[in-house]
Amino acid sequence: DASRSIQNERKIDPLADERVNIVINDARSALALTTKQYDVIVSQPSHPWTAGASHLYTREFISLAQDHLNPGGVFLQWMNTQFVTESLLRSLCATILDVYDYVRVYQWDTEVLFFLGSDEPLDIERQLSLTGRPLIDDPIHYLEKGIGSVEDVIFALTMDRENIQRFAGDAPLLTDDFNRMATESATAMERGDTLTFSELVDLSLPYDPRLQTDSDIHRNFPIDLNFGYISDRLERQGFKKHAVELASTLETLRLPEAYLLIGLGLRRQGEEQEAQRVLRSVLAANPEDQQTRFAILRPWLSRLEDEDTPAYIKEVASMAVGSQAAVLEGWKAASAQDWQRLVELDSDLARVRSTDQWYEDTVKLRADWRIKVTSPEYQPALAREAVRLIDNAIAILQDPDLFSMRVAAAFVADDALDVVETARRLFYVFDTEVDGAIDGRLTVTRPAVDLKLRQVEAVRAVVDQVRREHDLPRYKTESLDREFGDIIRRLEQLREDTPPT
Repeated sequence: DASRSIQNERKIDPLADERVNIVINDARSALALTTKQYDVIVSQPSHPWTAGASHLYTREFISLAQDHLNPGGVFLQWMNTQFVTESLLRSLCATILDVYDYVRVYQWDTEVLFFLGSDEPLDIERQLSLTGRPLIDDPIHYLEKGIGSVEDVIFALTMDRENIQRFAGDAPLLTDDFNRMATESATAMERGDTLTFSELVDLSLPYDPRLQTDSDIHRNFPIDLNFGYISDRLERQGFKKHAVELASTLETLRLPEAYLLIGLGLRRQGEEQEAQRVLRSVLAANPEDQQTRFAILRPWLSRLEDEDTPAYIKEVASMAVGSQAAVLEGWKAASAQDWQRLVELDSDLARVRSTDQWYEDTVKLRADWRIKVTSPEYQPALAREAVRLIDNAIAILQDPDLFSMRVAAAFVADDALDVVETARRLFYVFDTEVDGAIDGRLTVTRPAVDLKLRQVEAVRAVVDQVRREHDLPRYKTESLDREFGDIIRRLEQLREDTPPT
């Protein structure tokens, strides 16, 4: 009923898809009452202590799901780590391992784990690197879900089969007649004993295949991986310790890319001079390393033409080629508000890969000129193109600047609902960043907080104009003022708590 009530506001109505068949029943009963077989079964129950959900975490249910999988089929179990203790997590791993020969764990978000089980090997990363599938089947779909490369899958890989076995150890299984998930999860939450994100980070470090020199990721992998990109994604999601350890692992393996990661890490810590020294040494050892080249240039992008820009920066910039050179030229054009030059560069910029160090800048340049075009006959269509470009990147980057640009693009496209919902998402991202700063996952500076406050005020001005000009559903707007106030108060408090730099 809820879905039908807003179907006119949705671009796609899932209930109208003839492939969708909704069964109103307990999930376990529904499986017990059918003989159908499936390629994939996804289990995402509610809180694990609640009636109707607690018995969907036991060995009996997981075995029932296995009975309804086709050969090679995959069972996926969702789990929010806020609901479990370390002991319960080990038991869940042991339970799934007891049913499936092959199990992997992925973490796409800070508190959500995906357990994959199958009766055939789950070598997802290797198959993706060899065949390109499934990304090549629908690249835009996967980009919008945050997956544009094999590196994005490796970024999310928390434990492979061998490490899950080590982690589970001899933990007791979750069974119908001894379902600790049902009896312990709620009381653990009341006591505050469930896993925090920082505890999960520390707990997972010894079992992370990315950090083990003898793992399949580092031994005979079919392609050269962009570890600089993987490290950047880890940092953005708050896995700082994993990013640091990844650099150490690469250094142990004597891979030059280790020093790129070290240089990027020094920069994130504010050690700009030392970062540049390390990065320049990496580039000197391999002058063709375009990823390191751009890492050196990034802090200078808006000042490449200035007289006081160091000579070595201008020399490094002069050696850029291909799409990287197009980005540098694009920055100059954007600084001069030469939108026609950006139009001319667009086809070169479109060749940038999502794993390139300059991908984020490319998306912003390509979206920016489309938003800034003033010809009325082109504005809406180009603004919608800008939205699509941003959507392809935003799930990977989670950059507040992209959300702000998306608000502007939706406004130019005269999509009032999109403006409101993008603003709401921006506040969620800011809330998450404030949480990360408070618990030490993310490092922030006063200038960065000031920029966020200016972005919130700019977005509020756009939203207020949209509300004046459009008759928006009340449920879309009635909580916006409170959300504006809440995020401004949180950012102002964060600014007070952040020492000046």
